[in-house]
Amino acid sequence: MVCRFFQNVDTVHGDAAGARDGSDEFGYEEESRGVDESTADDEKINWRGRIRENVLDLFQRTMFKTNILHCIYRFYNSDRMESDVHRRIQEIPSSFPHTNLFIIASHGDHLHVLHDCSWTGSTCRCACVKNFERLFGSYAYRAKRWVIRKFKWNAERAVNTLFYLAKGRRQIEHCQFGRFLVRPGDRPSHKSRYSALFDWLQNRQKGLVAGDHFPVDNNLLEEFGIGRSCRPFTSSDHDSHGTQTGGNQHQGRVKGSQEKHRGQRILRWFRTFPTAPVNSILQTRHWAESEFGMIHRGDKLLATVLNNYALEICDMSMTDLFQRYSSLEFNNLIFAAPMGNVEDTYYDIEESVRVLEELLLFQFDNDVEIVQVFLADLVDVLDKKRQKLNTFFVLGASNAGKNFFFDCVIHYFLNFGMIGNFSKYVGFPLQDCVSRRILLWNEPNAEASAFETLKMLLGGDQCVVRVKFQSDVTVGRTPVIVLSNTDIFPKTDAFRNRIIRYEWQKAPYLAEKLKRPHPLGFYKLILKYNLFK
Repeated sequence: MVCRFFQNVDTVHGDAAGARDGSDEFGYEEESRGVDESTADDEKINWRGRIRENVLDLFQRTMFKTNILHCIYRFYNSDRMESDVHRRIQEIPSSFPHTNLFIIASHGDHLHVLHDCSWTGSTCRCACVKNFERLFGSYAYRAKRWVIRKFKWNAERAVNTLFYLAKGRRQIEHCQFGRFLVRPGDRPSHKSRYSALFDWLQNRQKGLVAGDHFPVDNNLLEEFGIGRSCRPFTSSDHDSHGTQTGGNQHQGRVKGSQEKHRGQRILRWFRTFPTAPVNSILQTRHWAESEFGMIHRGDKLLATVLNNYALEICDMSMTDLFQRYSSLEFNNLIFAAPMGNVEDTYYDIEESVRVLEELLLFQFDNDVEIVQVFLADLVDVLDKKRQKLNTFFVLGASNAGKNFFFDCVIHYFLNFGMIGNFSKYVGFPLQDCVSRRILLWNEPNAEASAFETLKMLLGGDQCVVRVKFQSDVTVGRTPVIVLSNTDIFPKTDAFRNRIIRYEWQKAPYLAEKLKRPHPLGFYKLILKYNLFK
């Protein structure tokens, strides 16, 4: 029950201290045991029965909203505020017309606040809470909140909740229960009907609940915070439903720290499963089976982590990436393998090196020196080693193996973008070029009006591009790979000086290949030709 639910945690406050000054386990002083002991016990039982009848009558006459909320507000400076609580609570209006339950109970360094709430959109908009936070917002912050459906908060639990909030060092400062209202010093509007409840709240009869037994209700324990509500606040107790208000500044800092820690854990996990592009990790079984697999795709933190991960890759050289890949298990190197099935998609690394070298030797008539020059030119573009030379262009027929070779090059860098064609039907051809490590333009097509922009992009100059639903963005130097059946670029020096151009012939034997070369095979091929100094 509710009382037992709250009861377990109060050893950190004054309930345990009560044993030192002669009070019983509930924080009330022991009644003297003498010849009138049985009479005193009978009177206590009679009082409890009358209070219970009052609360049950109120419960039956009151229409609560759909949810009951239990909040804990902790003081920034408890020594200063404990003496000021009563005065501030007196400033709260006597009642709120659209609220049928509003209880405030003080307990040392924190306050319990219970109220009924429609909880529309998982948000509390109740006037009583806003008024409370206006008075206490600069002195206390909401540390915890529990939400329970109205049908789970029955009459018996309502009784036990009141017993708990008036037990030990707790003091009910404000109690609006339907049409019943009582605060210290107030006169109730229905004293004749609810005199027992009124006198109990005003006078706190000693030993009133000492003999009561409240069985534990595990469902209510988890859902309403009973038994956990008075523990010291820790960072794991952040309010998952909270909205930022003046009283939640401390909570906001704690939540921000937790979000940062959670984001760093996700980023570390992304680094252990390289995929191309980086967000394709969300379509793999590795993500679905991970501890983060239930995060919604539209989560803002997830989007931020993916963006930061992409930016991190933009500053990494080929060697930096290889060092990271070398520290991972082979099956974790997903790259562009559908659903993360690496072995079904790629050859092993040694076979990949052989297949890639075989293709280059085929294209250059087994001339090893030309193959070495080809790879050296490619490395210069990929690692941005030569000024104004930013584009690697391969011209060839559709079955020449251009994509077979360069897919593993593009995927090696993970964070790649695609250049769209420039036509009147495409409004944002360069929006996928922002914050990328490498760009691919497959079968290019462009109107003459776009050549000036292309000249800047292909030469590695900064250019401003339009992005849908965003303001214009600057694209810095990003290596470009162009694969095409036709040469669409002007023959002027302004273009030719920015582009390294090779021509390939048809390679029909590639039709027999059942897998793709592994991206690490491309790097191993460069090492084989000793192109890194």
